[in-house]
Amino acid sequence: NTIIVFTSDHGYHLSELGLWRKQSLYEYGVRVPLYIRDPNSTHSHGKRAVNSMAELVDLYPTLAELAELPAPADLSGVSLAAAVRDSKVAVRQSAVSQVSRCQPTKGRLSEYGWARNECSKNELRKGVGNGVETMGYSIRTSHFRYTVWLPFDYLQGVAFWDRPAEAATLFDHRQDRANRPVDELENL
Repeated sequence: NTIIVFTSDHGYHLSELGLWRKQSLYEYGVRVPLYIRDPNSTHSHGKRAVNSMAELVDLYPTLAELAELPAPADLSGVSLAAAVRDSKVAVRQSAVSQVSRCQPTKGRLSEYGWARNECSKNELRKGVGNGVETMGYSIRTSHFRYTVWLPFDYLQGVAFWDRPAEAATLFDHRQDRANRPVDELENL
């Protein structure tokens, strides 16, 4: 009579695209395992893929519904219970991810650029680099991933949507040349 969830809080790069560790908005950096077993649903037993996108904020409403408990009305996320019960149900059409990047300061990170992202939050709180970093926002659908990197004021918690983007990418997962959608090699 126990609901079982197995997941992780982030993906991980093992040199794919020349990156190591987490903290990217490529598929390897944001994709996580998510296994949910509901003892009251025979459809959630065994190995099966679900067609729905998911975000980790969906766990609370999902577990509340599966456990037949009331969920607060102001929760972020949506319940994935329908997808747990029927793998053909798509609860979400997209998933959003967000990752910060520290701007390289003079003599620091210059040879690695964003690939290293090692400036500390303490430096940002003290206003090193004017307290501004870059925030990446990514939206993933079944066919595409769009990512935009914007100037971000860590001290104020504000993204500057009115300023030019640092970078933007759009990947078509149906057309990826490596025939493995997670590689995201060709920016449209």
